[in-house]
Amino acid sequence: MVRSRKRKTTRGETPPDVMLSAVKEALEGKLSVRAVGHKYDIDHATLLRYCNKYKSARLQSTSSDEADVPQNFVVGYSKLMKVFTEEEEKLLEDYLKKAAAL
Repeated sequence: MVRSRKRKTTRGETPPDVMLSAVKEALEGKLSVRAVGHKYDIDHATLLRYCNKYKSARLQSTSSDEADVPQNFVVGYSKLMKVFTEEEEKLLEDYLKKAAAL
């Protein structure tokens, strides 16, 4: 029988919309990063890291609209770095099947 892995921590489970609102509130400057982190139940170091990430993504963004979230601002664990795109992977798969059939 297969055992299901039980998660032991809540690390990395902050929803992206909560993290984004916490970052925006911290960058407004009305409350400190620690106070905002306590309010949203996020560690202050994590919140500070995402604030810095948001600021650098905002500088690299071409949009001048303040309400837009930069495209390169990602909350949470990022996906694995892929070598091939989906299309290239499909082409390679078809080629290997064809070569194996010979």
